[in-house]
Amino acid sequence: MNDFWGLKLSSLNILKSKYGKPYFENGPFFNISHSGNYSIVGISNENVGIDIEFTEKILNLGDFKACFNPNEDFDNHFYNYWTAKEAILKYDGIGLNEEMKNVSIDNDFQKGIYNQKQYFLKQVKVNNHIWCLSTLKDVEIECFFIDNLEYLI
Repeated sequence: MNDFWGLKLSSLNILKSKYGKPYFENGPFFNISHSGNYSIVGISNENVGIDIEFTEKILNLGDFKACFNPNEDFDNHFYNYWTAKEAILKYDGIGLNEEMKNVSIDNDFQKGIYNQKQYFLKQVKVNNHIWCLSTLKDVEIECFFIDNLEYLI
């Protein structure tokens, strides 16, 4: 954080939203997710939502049918839809407290709609994982792989 933002974690006051999403009192905005062997953090000057999933889990997709809209081909693109929907809900700090079927995702996984707001999505596949970042603006992203967490402090 110090290298990227000129901030030290120890000097930041962390608060929680109504649904428990942590945030820094005076920015920057961030969101965290983890799955399998990976953790991911989205950091920005504006709000972000992020989700990552390990894609080799064996699931009974029928158990998740209620989470998807009829036009969403979740049988063939389950993790694309899931990470996009969860990233949007995490953007608003709601997480899985909302029904995922209330989030609509375009078939190209570039945009989503929730509560009459349009979200821009960026999805990346890394090894056996897929992650998605949601924002209200179409932004460029940079990826950094960090093996040592001391680098952030």
